[in-house]
Amino acid sequence: MEKREVFFVIGVLLILILGVIRAENFEDDEFNKGIEFSEIGNIIAKSGERKTLSLEVKNNGKFFLNRCRLIFRGETKNWFYSNLVKGIAPGENTDYIFDLRVPEKIDVGDYYGNLEVSCSETSENQSIVVSVIENLRVINIISVKQTEKGLKAEYSFDNSNFIDNNVLVSGWLVDDRGTEINRVSDSFKSDKKIVKRVFVMEIPEDSKGIHTFYIGINSDEESAVKENVIIGDTQTTGMVIGGMAVKKVIGYTIFIIIITIGIFFIFRDSWNKGIQYKKDLTLGRVRWLRKNLNNLINKNDSVNDIQISLRKD
Repeated sequence: MEKREVFFVIGVLLILILGVIRAENFEDDEFNKGIEFSEIGNIIAKSGERKTLSLEVKNNGKFFLNRCRLIFRGETKNWFYSNLVKGIAPGENTDYIFDLRVPEKIDVGDYYGNLEVSCSETSENQSIVVSVIENLRVINIISVKQTEKGLKAEYSFDNSNFIDNNVLVSGWLVDDRGTEINRVSDSFKSDKKIVKRVFVMEIPEDSKGIHTFYIGINSDEESAVKENVIIGDTQTTGMVIGGMAVKKVIGYTIFIIIITIGIFFIFRDSWNKGIQYKKDLTLGRVRWLRKNLNNLINKNDSVNDIQISLRKD
């Protein structure tokens, strides 16, 4: 093989090697620009309803991503609103808050769209579905009571207007301070009928007093139904509630007594001032009469003196 051919082969090999290295670097750069974000899933809403939702976005690359924002497309693009634009550092997680506003008087059904997280360097997207249901109460609580196994909640679910075939209903218990005690889920297939379901929830031994039990679709607190339930010893709880009522009655009674005493003193002062005013007025009139009488008497004495003098003359 001649030298010219050897150099040609070496040159070709160098070009191939450089091409492979460049391709690998290009793939690494593309990978380093990647972003990932949480799945929104199926959004259940009613016509005219407004919701505030959140999307967690992460920069899993090695470079800073500039001017990242949310872009909505499809038939639901005008239902969503977000004006947040920000940069995301490598490895950083950030939450994008956006609003959903379902139009008024819209037909029941599934509406499809697309959500894109768009940065100057890269972008990712996912499909979203908004299921619009009728403004009817889908869940009704039949009974909630404490048993030996825990809290037993029986409810009915109306499948006739529910769109999704897979139903996920959540139940959670909240104490009087607003602290969530426990949460359970109930999943089943929709058969377009009204069905009755039962929750059984474990309750901590130290839980006592008035609690609130919520039942909602997909843990949606806004559309959840609720019912108050007394947890623990009902007799003790009744005594506590009775004691609270007695304390309120005593407090109201003391308040009324204080107000009554205040009104009494106000009227008494006004009455005393009125009497004193009448006394002062009467005394003034007496003094005025006495003064005028004295003047008349003095005038009469002067007239008599003049008459006596004239007679002597």
